[in-house]
Amino acid sequence: QLLTADENRNAYVWSLETGKQRSQLSLKRNELIIVEARFSASGKEILVGFPGRKLGLWSTISGQRLQTWATPSRKHGWVPQGSTVYAVAFANNESAIVAQSSNGLGGKWKIL
Repeated sequence: QLLTADENRNAYVWSLETGKQRSQLSLKRNELIIVEARFSASGKEILVGFPGRKLGLWSTISGQRLQTWATPSRKHGWVPQGSTVYAVAFANNESAIVAQSSNGLGGKWKIL
């Protein structure tokens, strides 16, 4: 599978076998830049990381957003509050996700 995105807040999941579009993901205004994306082993979900500490999970079949999370922010000193999600991955047999952001903080969350 392949993920592409455009300037109109849409992302598309394509089948590399057929060359056809599988689904369309509708992105929010603050999700115009995709920094990192990872397909699940089954290919049924895609995990995407964005600037602004955000990450989201979508169905590659329906294009529906399944869940969203935010990495922690640093709340002290001169360190900027925002950060970019640089890495995302599935964990625990795809029952959880992990992410690392540019502020040095990451996290692990259960998929509901």
